[in-house]
Amino acid sequence: MSDKKDKLQAQKGKIFPENYIIQIAIVLVVLAIANLILSGVFDEPEVAVGSGISEQIADPHSGVDLSNMDEIKSTEERVANNPNDFAAMKHLAHLYSESGLIQKAVVTYEKYVALQPGDFTMILEFSHFLHDNGIWQKAIFNYDKYLAKFPSNADVLVDQGVCYFSLSDYENAKRVMTNALKYDKKHVFANFNLGIVNINAGDTDQGKEWLRKVIELDPNSQMAKQAKEIIDSN
Repeated sequence: MSDKKDKLQAQKGKIFPENYIIQIAIVLVVLAIANLILSGVFDEPEVAVGSGISEQIADPHSGVDLSNMDEIKSTEERVANNPNDFAAMKHLAHLYSESGLIQKAVVTYEKYVALQPGDFTMILEFSHFLHDNGIWQKAIFNYDKYLAKFPSNADVLVDQGVCYFSLSDYENAKRVMTNALKYDKKHVFANFNLGIVNINAGDTDQGKEWLRKVIELDPNSQMAKQAKEIIDSN
């Protein structure tokens, strides 16, 4: 997932840079038209609509960086020799993640958060990692863990909505994104995402209403410009 603002802070969710919004919007405008004709289903392993709202998803099979292998091996030995060395376990999860060893990272993250359920920073980080790598169902499950502690985090609610959207579960996507607006009525990304979700779900009129709110909230932004283009093209 691209750089996230305050990603590891437990009190905030992930926020993507606005320039990614243009990528997702252009792709989704084209897909929305085709999908409304076919079935409304949007397969999204390539792009995601998030609290910031989009990004290119890294291919989990795109290759492995072997430059950290010596450090990985030594850290694996530390964890094997002392299963309660949680600092080493956390570092190992990071090393696996950075090296593209997705499955090993998932297993290590899961083990860590099971043993340290109060580390909500790590739970959120793991949720984002799963989100980034298209492991949507597990991401939803771990976002739920985080939201149980921080239910009013609008950014995380929208991120979870992305996962539902990526599974073509539009109703739950709308539910959690709308819930985000209860806590932050001016959450521009949530409004934009709800526009995209509704269009893909076949409710073009409602989708346009959400996009119009984006224009009202931030009329001079690139996001508002893109929202207007989507409205005009639908």
